[in-house]
Amino acid sequence: HLIGGDPADCIRVSGKTGEGVPYLLDEMEVFEDYLVLYRRGDARQQIRVLPFGAAPYDVDFPEAVHELEPGRNPEFHSRTLRFTYSSPRTPPTVYDYDLAARTRKVRKLTEVPDFQPEQYATERVWAPAADGARERCAHQRRHRHDARHEPLERLVEGQPLSQGRGRGGREDA
Repeated sequence: HLIGGDPADCIRVSGKTGEGVPYLLDEMEVFEDYLVLYRRGDARQQIRVLPFGAAPYDVDFPEAVHELEPGRNPEFHSRTLRFTYSSPRTPPTVYDYDLAARTRKVRKLTEVPDFQPEQYATERVWAPAADGARERCAHQRRHRHDARHEPLERLVEGQPLSQGRGRGGREDA
């Protein structure tokens, strides 16, 4: 039996499409007291922690648009998970995450000269594809401080953005 999942999901994912499965597994790490899953769902990367003998939980991130990269975690008896987090507004940052306390500590921050993240906004929206399905999209833009700024939803409403499919989120019309 799969930990935290239905055995039938394993067959659907191994069928290469992943259709009908809410999350696709990218990687996993096993610790003495935890199983950590790096997964994709709803067009974003996630970290799911399954403590042995306790309820599973997701690691929270401050921005909906982000990327995750597993770090080196060679110590089986550790309760610290190392990973790199980045986003259009956050340069690559290495974190140590305490799996028991659910806290993170910055270990390394990539310096980006003259970058001012507060000048940018990122957002996720559903946009129509050419076939009528809805695609989840990420958008970054500079903040505008005038009344003429339109929300992104008005800019993409009714306009197909793509012809193809990636591993992102999709909602059939």
